[in-house]
Amino acid sequence: MNKFITERRIFYILKSITAIILIVNLSCINVRALNEGYINNTINIKSKSIKESTVHLNVDINIPVIEGIKNKDVEKQINFKLENRSIEFLKDVKLLQKEYKEQSEKYGEVPQAFEARSEFKIRYNKNNILSMPIIYYQYTGGAHGIYFQKTFNFDTNLEKEIKIGDLFKEDFNYKKIINDKIAETIDKNENSFFKDRFKGIDDSTDFYLSQGELVIYFQLYDIAPYASGIPEFKIPYSLIEKGLKYKL
Repeated sequence: MNKFITERRIFYILKSITAIILIVNLSCINVRALNEGYINNTINIKSKSIKESTVHLNVDINIPVIEGIKNKDVEKQINFKLENRSIEFLKDVKLLQKEYKEQSEKYGEVPQAFEARSEFKIRYNKNNILSMPIIYYQYTGGAHGIYFQKTFNFDTNLEKEIKIGDLFKEDFNYKKIINDKIAETIDKNENSFFKDRFKGIDDSTDFYLSQGELVIYFQLYDIAPYASGIPEFKIPYSLIEKGLKYKL
């Protein structure tokens, strides 16, 4: 692959999100099958699909559509945000594919087919919280694809997105407990992580909730090589329950 394509590929990999094309197939997701716990929220999740298959690009994007939020303006804003993430993600992949195809043809090369996919899972949907990780995957040539995960964490009672600090009481030092647990795990598996890369969590740390555990995760290459995937660290609620605002 020539230098121009390599540089453009790296540039677009660093950008976050994608998409636009005909959106079809609005269908109900089997929420119970995807959920790790029982459901007692009033939130329902459907799915919009963007599918396309050509010789140059394969697309399979699944966009969550949230229903059941009392404030319909909030519901509309959230669904717009979730859809726009996918739209922007796909748009970037398509632009990169177009430029790569043009350069390949210019130098007499046969362009590889690109891929753009996304899927979501409902990890937690009870006790006034919805936690839903969404994985965005793109293949733009080379040895393997690149993917990243964004989680939608939502308080159904307050009707707002929540960050990790929102889970805890103000006087509770949750960061120390979580940092110690993560550091302990890394020390036990040091060959799977970059040395001294983990510096502790902060208010923007990625997480999702599951049955019995708070899961902290990091993106590809943040603290570990590609082979390690997206590193996840499971924090049992028993370690942090004294400081939680929520009954999880």
